[in-house]
Amino acid sequence: MIGSKIKRLRIAKGLTQQQLIDGLFDRSYLSNIERGKIIPPVETLALLATRLEVPLSLLTDYMEVIAEVSELLDTVRKTKDIQLVRKAFTLCVRVEAIESMIECVLEWSKIQLPNLNQHVELLEAINHTIFLMGTLDEEFPQNVDLLLCRANTYFYLGMLDQAILAYKGLEQRDLPNELLGRIKISLGSTLIRTLNYKAAYEKLQEALELADLPESLRARAHQGLGVCCRYLGQWSAAKQHSMLAGEYFLHKDFNRYIHIQHGLGILWLDKLDFDKAAKYFAEAQEYYRANHMMLPEAQLCEEFVRAEFYKGRFEEANAICNRGLQLLKGLDAALAGKFFLWKSRIYQILQEPSREEDAWQAAKGLLGPQLKTTIDTMDPNMPKETKKNFYKKIGE
Repeated sequence: MIGSKIKRLRIAKGLTQQQLIDGLFDRSYLSNIERGKIIPPVETLALLATRLEVPLSLLTDYMEVIAEVSELLDTVRKTKDIQLVRKAFTLCVRVEAIESMIECVLEWSKIQLPNLNQHVELLEAINHTIFLMGTLDEEFPQNVDLLLCRANTYFYLGMLDQAILAYKGLEQRDLPNELLGRIKISLGSTLIRTLNYKAAYEKLQEALELADLPESLRARAHQGLGVCCRYLGQWSAAKQHSMLAGEYFLHKDFNRYIHIQHGLGILWLDKLDFDKAAKYFAEAQEYYRANHMMLPEAQLCEEFVRAEFYKGRFEEANAICNRGLQLLKGLDAALAGKFFLWKSRIYQILQEPSREEDAWQAAKGLLGPQLKTTIDTMDPNMPKETKKNFYKKIGE
């Protein structure tokens, strides 16, 4: 709004409100302008521009940009057009309309971005906005929303250490329970991605213990707890949490519901109940393919690999590994690393040492410091001897 621009120019000149309007009009009039309660006419802007020693065009251009950005964002809310929100943000940057920059970024974050490059572009916009906010001695009401937006973007980009730090920083603030619960659940989800299931479990439980937490967030917490309990060896609790989440999301968010069905299939596969697992996996696969969701379909491929491996159909398991890697297209190094670990196990059984070693080296390169944790968690039915062999390789 033009009022905030006038206020910043006034403060930069070292003027009080009274000094700026002395002899022009009442101080309460300027106060209402600066608070956005009054939009001043051009005549008033001309008087203020003279006192502020800035060109009138600085203020009129600002107002024109704000009006255009407002129209663009109205369209963005209806169409989710990335090009329009990018145009709106660029206009805001030109005149340093910080409030409108914040508004643009928050609307931008609500759009489903199709690739990593566009998430990077969003992160750059967020960081530029936060930088400009930091140059001003002001409190912005959307500050927490913007910081949460940055943390979420870190998560989507796989910058998990930065995401964890950002969520933990927000967690320390005095926030309403609903927002605090969302932050704790997001932090738990990020910790799951880093394979720190114990810490994730604690955060998700903390979220559930918050008073007046909306049912949608409670369901998300149960979904995450289902994942944690599986890796913590609590199969029945994992199933119970997953079922609770599924009951809610069936009619509220079908995409999440399908991911929960995927998870339930994993639980039944852990128990070697191939028929029940296949039922859940079939529903998930149909949905992923219909919606061109390559990463979830690649994640499902790992479970198909596991099923074929358990059945002793190693050539089929290897072919599914290749299919999963094709779907990934470099999107998830951790999952690609798991596929190569499976291939290493397969080639070891097929007595192809050269290929076994190539697969092992690929897994090491992709997984890096997460290699041992991945080996520990990738297959609850992995024989102890197989794990020992992997550990020996790590030590080499």
